[in-house]
Amino acid sequence: AQLSLPGVPDAPLSIATAPPLPGDVGPPLASEASSQVASISSEIAGHMSSVTSSIAAQSSSLKSEASGNMVSMTSSLASEASSVSSKVSSISSKAGSISSEIASKTSDLNSGMGPTSTATKDNAASHPTGALSFGALFGAGVIVANL
Repeated sequence: AQLSLPGVPDAPLSIATAPPLPGDVGPPLASEASSQVASISSEIAGHMSSVTSSIAAQSSSLKSEASGNMVSMTSSLASEASSVSSKVSSISSKAGSISSEIASKTSDLNSGMGPTSTATKDNAASHPTGALSFGALFGAGVIVANL
């Protein structure tokens, strides 16, 4: 085989076409190089498998941790919601108690005075009527609604 390069006089070059010389170690070196490449490839494949396995384990661990955190947060939120619900129930109960007390006192005041009663020296003005009772209940309702 001949190789022509610009600016270089044409001269016959041997490119792996000459018969091997008696001391030539080419084929054993090629075989050894091929063996080393196969060994390195096998080692790289082993490392890649190890890295892939490690990444999969870490991913599984992170998923498990995230799931645990979500369960914990959900439980915490449920507990907070229960606490708020309990407080609202307590406030509602107190508001109902206040409304009952207002209605009872209004009823007591109304029953103490007949429909034809007028002001006397002990009672400078007439006692509250149903309108005042209604206003008090409405006010209690507004307070509870704004809590």
